[in-house]
Amino acid sequence: MIALGVKNEQRHRVATRHWNQVLDAERRLITTTFVLDETVTYVNRRGSHSSAVEMGLLILKSPAIELIH
Repeated sequence: MIALGVKNEQRHRVATRHWNQVLDAERRLITTTFVLDETVTYVNRRGSHSSAVEMGLLILKSPAIELIH
């Protein structure tokens, strides 16, 4: 998730390709609120606030992600 949210991250292209495969296959990823928190915090520190907000919204609103509390 972090590589997907930070464009200058070393594995960003690979993460983007995998994310698109998940979306194309109509699969669901299951993650926790802890992963959401850590991802948004990391992206905020490495990227920018707007990138962190975008990543958080992607996780929260995507039908491809099931968030467990």
